[in-house]
Amino acid sequence: MKRALILLIPVCLGACTADSVVLRTEHGVVVAGDARSASQLSESLAVASKVKAALASSREDLPLVRCVTSIDAVSGANAVCAPDHIEIREDALALREYLLAHELAHWYMVESPYEAVPYFIEEGIAEYVALELLGWQRIRDLEQALYRQSREARGTGSSIVVFYIGLDQWVSLGLEERYELMELALDVVRKLGLERVRELSESEAGVVEYIEESKVPLLPAGFDVGSEKP
Repeated sequence: MKRALILLIPVCLGACTADSVVLRTEHGVVVAGDARSASQLSESLAVASKVKAALASSREDLPLVRCVTSIDAVSGANAVCAPDHIEIREDALALREYLLAHELAHWYMVESPYEAVPYFIEEGIAEYVALELLGWQRIRDLEQALYRQSREARGTGSSIVVFYIGLDQWVSLGLEERYELMELALDVVRKLGLERVRELSESEAGVVEYIEESKVPLLPAGFDVGSEKP
């Protein structure tokens, strides 16, 4: 990996302050409040090339990753991917490898064969790619840290039309509801396989119709996939 360049700069880069540490690597740019956090994130950012390759993305602009004290846009979120940057909460840096891989998957789904999938499936793909790169043997530890409750404890039904939920609806959900749907989305993508999702992702209807008509149950009883967009 190319040696990173650490700069203490007086100019603003998005949410930078005069004391921000800006670390530029071949994989992207990291902005943090201290050198240790910036170094940790820059090392974890090396996974970006693997995420891009896994998604066959042609996106060329490198990600800007900001280490922030809070994420106001999504209640309780540890990290979020915006159109022009990724944010990770500084108190969630212990999960930085997973969080970066997941958010980088959202970043690189732009200009990829998966760009048009429903947002619900996009979350499943991001989770699948992150865990595939981390190693599936770590999934139970991550599930304990991220999902907090078992599926049995939460129940198996939902009134949400999951395949037509958009990003605006997703960010308005409660934390536990997002975890529930993310776990469900991961399960769907695992059952289909990433290549099969890619084959079906010519249009939103392709993925949805396949899951609706599949003889292999892809959703627990009670989940409404929805026959029409609300």
